[in-house]
Order: sequence, then C-alpha cells, then structure tokens
Amino acid sequence: MSEDENGLQTEKPQKKSLPKRLFKFAFKFTFYLGVLLFMSLTALTFIGGNSDTLKGAVEEVLTIKSGYHAKINEFGHMKFFPYISIDASNIEFFEALETAEVEQTQEQEQEAETPQAPKELVLSDKPVMSIEKLRLDMSFFALAFANGYIKNIELKNLKANAGTLLPKALAVEYVFFNEEKAQENKVPLSIKASIEQTPITASIGFERVNSGAATQYKLAEERPLEMKIGAISITANMKPKVLGGFELADLMVSDNENVVLKGTLNLQALASSGWDIDGDLVIEPNKTQIEPDLSYSEQGETKVVKGTLKAKRLHLSDVDGQSALMTTINTLNALVSTDKSNSGDFEFSDLDIDIALDIEELRSGAVNLGEVKAPLLIKNKILTLDPLSGKISQGDLTGDFEINAAQDPATMSMQINVKKFNHGALQEQVMPEASLKGSGDFALNMKTQGRTVDQMLSAMDGHFSFVAGQGQMRTGLLELWGGGLLNAMLPSFSPEEELNVGCAVLDLNLKGSLAEIKTMLLDTKRISVTGAGDYDVVKDVLDLKISPKAKDVSIGNISTGVVLSGSLSNPTIRPSIKDVSKKIGGLLLGAVNPAFYAVTLVGVSLDDDHPCKAFVIEKQQLEQPKQEQPQKAESNEAKEAGVKKDNQEGPKE
Repeated sequence: MSEDENGLQTEKPQKKSLPKRLFKFAFKFTFYLGVLLFMSLTALTFIGGNSDTLKGAVEEVLTIKSGYHAKINEFGHMKFFPYISIDASNIEFFEALETAEVEQTQEQEQEAETPQAPKELVLSDKPVMSIEKLRLDMSFFALAFANGYIKNIELKNLKANAGTLLPKALAVEYVFFNEEKAQENKVPLSIKASIEQTPITASIGFERVNSGAATQYKLAEERPLEMKIGAISITANMKPKVLGGFELADLMVSDNENVVLKGTLNLQALASSGWDIDGDLVIEPNKTQIEPDLSYSEQGETKVVKGTLKAKRLHLSDVDGQSALMTTINTLNALVSTDKSNSGDFEFSDLDIDIALDIEELRSGAVNLGEVKAPLLIKNKILTLDPLSGKISQGDLTGDFEINAAQDPATMSMQINVKKFNHGALQEQVMPEASLKGSGDFALNMKTQGRTVDQMLSAMDGHFSFVAGQGQMRTGLLELWGGGLLNAMLPSFSPEEELNVGCAVLDLNLKGSLAEIKTMLLDTKRISVTGAGDYDVVKDVLDLKISPKAKDVSIGNISTGVVLSGSLSNPTIRPSIKDVSKKIGGLLLGAVNPAFYAVTLVGVSLDDDHPCKAFVIEKQQLEQPKQEQPQKAESNEAKEAGVKKDNQEGPKE
C-alpha cells in the first residue's frame, strides 16, 4: 500500500524565486571577488624591494620609453601597494652604437641546428643622458581609477646631450611640488631647466588633497600656468574640458615685458595623436585679430597643419619677418629645432600645411587695403598662395604667389592684378583733406631669388604698372611729400584748387634693388605732369624728377621741374636744372612708348571711351598700334631695360 493510498503525500521541495537566486549568486560572487582582491592586495604589499629582478624591470621600462639603454646605479626600491613607488638614483642612459658578432667555438656551431653568430649589444662609452635622482609615488587606486592623484614626484639634475631629447642640450635642475610657494591648498609643481644657455622656469597649479595621514596632489580645476624662457614669458589659466583636452584662458605671451600675443586657445587631443586647435587671439602691437581652427599632428619629423585661419583684422607689420610675433616664434623654434642657420629665411623642409586663409580686413599702417582670400599650401618645401582673390580698395584682386625653398637660393614669383582700384578712397584714408577721386588698374609681375628677404629685394626682376582714367584731385595732394613741392612746381596754384585728371600712368621697371620709373604721367585739363627716375628699395633712396607743363594760358608762372631725392617718406625737394619734360617727351615720341607699354601690361583696352587713349596715343602723335604691337613694344622695352623677356610678360585678360 502506497503512501498516497494511506492519505499520506510527500511534500515536494519548492523552487526558489529568480530574484532570490540572483541575489545569492551576486552575494557569493562579490564575497569571493572581495576575498580574491584582498588576497591580491595583501600579496602586493609584500611584493617590492630592491632586488635585481625589479631593478632590471625598471631599467627595461626606462629603456623602452627613452629609446636609450638605461642603467640604474643606485636602486632604492619599487613598491606596488598601497602606493606604486619608484626610487632610483644615478641613472645613466647609453646609446646603442651597433651589435657585434660573438665568436663561437666549433663545438657550439656543431650543436646549433643552424649555425648563427649571436649578437652582443655595443653601447657608447659615455652616457648621453643622466638623472641624479628620480622619485615617483602614486596611489594604486589613483592609477587604477585615473583620478590624477600623485603623492610625490621628484626629479633632480637631468642632463641630456644635444640630439637626445632635444636638438639642443637640455638640463633640468629640479621638478617637485613646491610647498614653500603654496597658497592655502594650491601648490605649484615647480620646474627649473635650461636649453643650452637659455634659462627656463615653469610652474603648473595643483591642489593639495589630504586623505587621512597621507597628503596627495591633483591638478586643479583651474591651473595657473607660468613659464619663462629667456626673455619670453607665457602665462595662462588652464581649464580642463569635458571631453578631454584643455582651454588656455587669459593667455599672454610677452617678450622683454612687451605683450606679443593674448587671447584664448582651446586644445583637444586627437585619437590619432595630435591636437585640434581653435581660439580667438590678438597680436600686438596693432591688434591683429585671428581665429584659428586647425588640426596639428606630426608624421615622423614633418609637422602637419590643416584647417582654416580667419582674420577679422590683419596688420602686415604684425606678422612680417621683423615683427615681435615672428621674432618670438623664431626664438622659441630655435630652441627646439635642429640648427638651420645656413638655410636662410625660407625653411619649409619639415612642414606640410594646407590652410584656407580668410582675411576680412588687410591693413598696412592706418590704411585698410581690403579683403583677401587664398589657400595657403606648403608642400615639398614650396609655399603657394594660389589663387589670390578678394577686394583691394574696392578693386577686384586676382593673382598668385610662390616661394620655392626647394631650390638654393630660394626663388619667389608673384603676379598680382587689381581692376577698378579706387585710389581715391585709399588716399583719403591717409589724407582726408586730399579730395582725391578716381579709379584705375594695376599689375605687378615679379620674380626674384635669395636666401633672405634682403637678398630677394636686391635681386628683383619684373614690372609694375598703374593706369587710371578720369578723376579729380586737389593740388594740395602734392604736399603729401612735404611742404614746398606744390609751390616749387605750381606757384600759381592754391592748395585748395581742384584738378580734373584725364589720365594717369605709372610704369616701373624692377631690376635688382631699383624700381626704375620709366613713365610717370598725369594729364589734366590745365596741366600735364611728367616724371622719371628711380627708387632703391633696399637703401630707401629716391631720385625722382618731375616737370609740369601748362595747357591753360591763364595759369601764368610754372616751373621747369623739381627733383625729389632722399628717403621716400621724407624726401628733399629742390628745383630742377634741366627741363625734364623734354626728355620724357622724347621718349614718348620714340619707337617705344613706355606709357603704352604700361597700358598693355595692366590689360586696359584703349577704346574710344578710355581717356588715356587721347593722352597716350593721339596727343603724343603716335599711330594707332596694330594687334601685335604690344608684344613688340614689350620685347623692345625688355631689351632696353636688360630684362629677360619671360619676366616681362604681363598677365593676360
């Protein structure tokens, strides 16, 4: 008889619910994991010391990180828990010169399946780098959770030969947390070093964190940065960004206590190594405003920069070779770059640059020239700005620019054309009372070569021409070059008297350092003014002869001409002994008309509506040129000036 039959039923065990089973599993897992972690950490507390094995491990890490064979002469200790700690002194780094084959005995060769001589590392006799003392203490949990806490860091007397860490010799006297300069819980990490003879000091803001009896340091949320490199000082407030990277707020760069650069920079580390850089900067002393949006990376020894560079305002004197900014950059670059003193001013060998330039306001002194856009490329030691576009004094800008530093000496070429250039608006920025109105076209076509800017200015080969149509000017404009010019040329005119300009032509032949004024013509209803001479760009020496010719019998007294000599900005004015107009008139009546050449160079069509047609052709009693005559005039003019024909070809329409 079964139990069921007797009314007795066996009670089946009830299954535990899913939440209870998960809780039990989690409790067991956590318990065993905790026990395992406790045992591991307990074991870590006993691991450490100053054994040869640990010493060899540290030497191996230093060798891999530095690229030089490391040797620790005094090994204090290495610990893993609760603090990861390394203490070593008199560390030397040697350069691996070569590997030498070790001779084998006949028995060793027979034992080897494939006879092959083992290699033995050969090191330099003297260390290329040394460290007197290195101490680093960091919490195990700080490293595990990457919270940036450091218990101690100490570096004394690091010395690195030139070409080891930097192209120049580097010496670091100390790196440590400077409690003597602490302000409340703010403690700077102080650094004192030198690159060759240039002293360097720096401090970065940390915060003191007290955890029980232990004192640790972490980077402050706002980290004051102060650095001084020779006469150059850099200050900023470093702020971490949410997605990594940091902001340099209140950035200020000074040289000899003169502010060079200030503003804000944002730097974001790239996953592929390198940085994204953007910000808002002001370049002193003329307040150039730039907004970079760039990426920077390094491919081997090549520095790669890509992106856009927008300038709300760019003063040429703030960024030229003699500016405070470029002087500061060159000083810093010389400390961390290979000595390239023999390369001249144009060294692009380690650059790969692709930047879109957008200059909203290009200024020269107090004059707003206009806006310029161009792609800036530096590849294979060649810098190009091609094509140039924009507006120069309301005129349409086209052209290109190139510096080829792959050649020695470097070569430079440029072709710049501006159509409907408003010279009146430009002049009125300098002299509001000038009351100058009119527009014209100009073209600059030039080549040169040299290892420096001065050498290039002394080796110019090209042409500049300017042609303007109808306009209006006040005679007081002649006082631009100083008092006395108006009275010397036109004693019967008052400064307020206005002249209606029919045609103006300026034609310069550029050869060496000289800008030879082949033609200078100004035609009005009452007078015509002609001029000739030259200007030495390098020496700043002007030699210009100007002669007016009356066309109105009511004018009365008028001089035979004046001579301007000396500096372009402040020339000396004296009466001319000879009648310059006769000489220039002879040129205009010759086989080659320089004024006509200037017209053809800038691409102006001398149709019936152009006021220069009557002045350049009809009033000079020249025949209407045939279609091929511009090329003939160009060839003859080039031959006369001693300039190669290919350097005289002007831009085409």
